[in-house]
Amino acid sequence: MLGMDSIGFSDHAPLPFPTSWAMKEEGIGDYLKEVVDAKIKFDKSLKVYCGFEADFIKGGVTPDRWRVLPGLDYMIGSIHFLLMPDGQLLEVTGDRQNFELIRNQNNLEDKELMLLYFQANADMLEDANVDVLGHLDKMKINIPNFNEILASDKDVQKVLDSVLHLCDREDVVIEVNTRGQYKSNSKESYPGPFILNRILEEELNICISSDAHGINESRMLFDETKEMLKATGHKYIFTFDGYDWVPEKL
Repeated sequence: MLGMDSIGFSDHAPLPFPTSWAMKEEGIGDYLKEVVDAKIKFDKSLKVYCGFEADFIKGGVTPDRWRVLPGLDYMIGSIHFLLMPDGQLLEVTGDRQNFELIRNQNNLEDKELMLLYFQANADMLEDANVDVLGHLDKMKINIPNFNEILASDKDVQKVLDSVLHLCDREDVVIEVNTRGQYKSNSKESYPGPFILNRILEEELNICISSDAHGINESRMLFDETKEMLKATGHKYIFTFDGYDWVPEKL
């Protein structure tokens, strides 16, 4: 069905401030019920799993808040916001004009933002219980020379390596996200080649996600991404079987 034998839902968990894309807290019950209903309806033809993509902002917002909900199969942890020195929240993947405004108000250069971003991912992996690390490096859509800095700056690489070390220690699967490519926001996956090569060197676990916001986007660029990963030396991706993340040979 739909070219898949399983599908996982992972709506954006509520946040304590308004956004255009996160679920409202009062919608959680309906969401969980709809996924349970789908599990029952498609029991014979499609395995259906229920998750959340939840944010982490140190000292205030954590995916762990939602772990107690009944019926959740997995948790994706993602960084969409950084707490700035002046107390503002910078949406790292949001509107470019607002991104530039807030970063300039805080006098932060590209390298400093990247250090804060990767450190936020490391803090989440240290402090919260997540199964999947979402779209690592998506900040690059607002920093045009992100890849150049990443490939050349040892300080940034050191913090990135701490993120990857924590993924290994905590047994966290790293998402390879195709949405930026099929929405024409990025020429490459999240994460891109540099980080994927580091992941390969460290023998870490990866999964592919289309980050679909509608059924027509499910499995977008899956086959192409599998071929890219295989061509660059990756041997396995991991898929969820309802209990654990299991390897699938490319």
